[in-house]
Amino acid sequence: MSRPDDREVLLAASGQLRECVAAAGNLEHLVSSLSVGPQVLSHIIPDVARQLRDFDDVLARALDSVIELGVRILESDRQAICSPAAQSVGELLVELQRLSLEPVTAKSRLGLERTLGKVLPVLSSVAAHIDLLLDACQSGPAEMSIHELLTSIPERGSERPFRPVPVGGVELGRMVSIPPRVALKSIAAWSSGTFARQSADYGLFIDGDETTVQFSLRSIANPVLVVRLPEFVSAPYGPLVVEAALRPFGAQVSEQVLSFPVTGQAHAE
Repeated sequence: MSRPDDREVLLAASGQLRECVAAAGNLEHLVSSLSVGPQVLSHIIPDVARQLRDFDDVLARALDSVIELGVRILESDRQAICSPAAQSVGELLVELQRLSLEPVTAKSRLGLERTLGKVLPVLSSVAAHIDLLLDACQSGPAEMSIHELLTSIPERGSERPFRPVPVGGVELGRMVSIPPRVALKSIAAWSSGTFARQSADYGLFIDGDETTVQFSLRSIANPVLVVRLPEFVSAPYGPLVVEAALRPFGAQVSEQVLSFPVTGQAHAE
């Protein structure tokens, strides 16, 4: 979908978002560490504030890039994606600005730790969902079975947290054509809200017909395998992001079912 120069723009946008989230995450780690004194925090807080001031612009540029490359996102959807992060960053910047002008006390430190604890999941979530859209712009489809797709995440080599997910059903040999990273991130984002509310035995059930493979969520008593899905923080805008990412590949998204078109004969697993 993207040209070589487009890829550089997309990678830059993804990197800038990660840097902003990492800056907030590093500050949270320092604030919660008893070995880090108030003088160190006073030195670091202005730097983090300067970096986070660009978060809204970085997020806007990332969305501009994916829209220019053909991912359809309505203006109302764009607002739904950006507004929670903008509000959270704004609240955090007010507190960081205040702490840049006065000594860091035990009370203000505790307040900052609480604020970061609320803000960081919001920033991490929007960055992960934007990463999904960026992947959809630069990844070409690959034909593989559902079993191959679900087991395509390497066991090692990634620092991102993963969730073990039981899988049931009888359609794992069905063939689909989709970028594996886009599909797996989409499944993870789509299912994150349900998994957060349900017990550990809740998982993916694979079903379908002659033309589609369907994923639904239910309790899996006897899984045929356990797979690893990237951790996503559930967000109200998650379904619209998943739909936008999967639309170019013919997938259909609803609250209950995620379906992919079948592209070939089933392979025995």
